[in-house]
Amino acid sequence: MPGPITFQRMPEAGGDWVAQKRTHKYCLTGIFNEAQALNYALINIPMYLTSEALFRQNVVPKTMGNDLWYFDVDYGPVPLFAGTWSFSFDTTGGTIHWVQSLECTDVYVAVDGSGNAILAGDNPTTKQDSAGKTLKKPLIGEREMGQIEGTDRIVPVCKLSYTYRKPKGIVTESYVRYMTSLVGVTNLNPWHGYPAGELLYLGMRGTSTLGAEAETSLTFEMAASPNVTGLTLGIADWGTVNGVAKKGHELLDAIFVEANPGGAGQGKKLRMIRIHRLYEELDFASYLGF
Repeated sequence: MPGPITFQRMPEAGGDWVAQKRTHKYCLTGIFNEAQALNYALINIPMYLTSEALFRQNVVPKTMGNDLWYFDVDYGPVPLFAGTWSFSFDTTGGTIHWVQSLECTDVYVAVDGSGNAILAGDNPTTKQDSAGKTLKKPLIGEREMGQIEGTDRIVPVCKLSYTYRKPKGIVTESYVRYMTSLVGVTNLNPWHGYPAGELLYLGMRGTSTLGAEAETSLTFEMAASPNVTGLTLGIADWGTVNGVAKKGHELLDAIFVEANPGGAGQGKKLRMIRIHRLYEELDFASYLGF
């Protein structure tokens, strides 16, 4: 006759903390049949180590007597099954070319040996030109030849990698060719918490078997850049544009004109802002599958 059923975790444990792997051991008594013993263990051994977010991988039974069983239980990162996904990210940012700063904090007017401004009409004290307009314009690299050179500025850009497990028969050569044709599209609709227009599809990575007879994990690369609304550009003396709205991967183009062609107090003033859509828009959920 079997004794009472007892089930407890044994003190022995092992694993690799760097690789996120753990091994726990359990002891079961009171059940003779191996199938029944394994079923009992699977019901009572935790699926997750909640403190470390590790998922139960394997449960290996070992018979130690008529009704005595040991179980080696492996834990590791959550595995991907068909239809499931995981993601990683890199928030080191990106750059965009800007011709206007947030603010010109100061101006130092050049003077000659007599203390007079190099350009007649510039006032080193009031920091205004001959027309009484401020010289503290937020234009970056305004040059005599009519060019505004600008500079590269770091902006919030997050690179995302979504790994998705595709079912059997999906990832064929024709599928790869098709997904390659979609590189450089933005999300038409909200996707995984990102509003429309904030994600740019950069492509995918993966390996598939000949004939695609097996499930395949694909990694989809995205660049996330925030949408902006209510943006104000320029300053009162040299032209102001209010209420500018731009999606994350649209291009903002600032158009300038000469403030006073051929006369005193020349300089650039802001004429308009153009917003350009550079990428096609698609529904990510439909085309990526998750």
